[in-house]
Amino acid sequence: CICDTVIIDAEDANVIVLSTRVAHEIDDDLGMKWKKTFFDCKEELCSSAFSKVVLQLYYHTGADAVSAFFGHGKKSVVRNALRFPDIAKSLEDVDAILPISKSIIDKSRLCTIKLIYNDSKSLTLAVARASKWKSMEKKSFKRLPPNEDTHRLHCQRVNYIVNLNLNYHMKDAIPSPNIHGWSSRN
Repeated sequence: CICDTVIIDAEDANVIVLSTRVAHEIDDDLGMKWKKTFFDCKEELCSSAFSKVVLQLYYHTGADAVSAFFGHGKKSVVRNALRFPDIAKSLEDVDAILPISKSIIDKSRLCTIKLIYNDSKSLTLAVARASKWKSMEKKSFKRLPPNEDTHRLHCQRVNYIVNLNLNYHMKDAIPSPNIHGWSSRN
């Protein structure tokens, strides 16, 4: 059966995010049924430009095998990404190469500082951590931005997972996760 329109009925966030990405890569229509509402993935869920970073942003903010940033939900991050599209656009290169490059880690760092922690002044994670700590009434280490090493590992994992998701059609063997932020232990 060849179809012009496909409707996906799913409540899993991964499926919704992937659908918004795929909708802008195909010629046919892709719809989404969530609860009792139908959406046109191409027209209603996100713009073509935002669809190019939605997967990267989704995984960068935490999903399944990638940890999240404590106390920072996806809604506020997406709101910030829509307010600062140039910063969000810098995530387009996530997945471009394995292993992750220094320039992609640098771009991801700015996204973390500006989109997740809503800090428009800090340029480094150390400064963002200090600034956040000073502004906290009730001090909490888990609400601080990550340190540089933790963030680098996070970026490696995000890059690897996004690469797998966007290159599902490749016939090559799946690269080992061991050099992309994970390690094997007995």
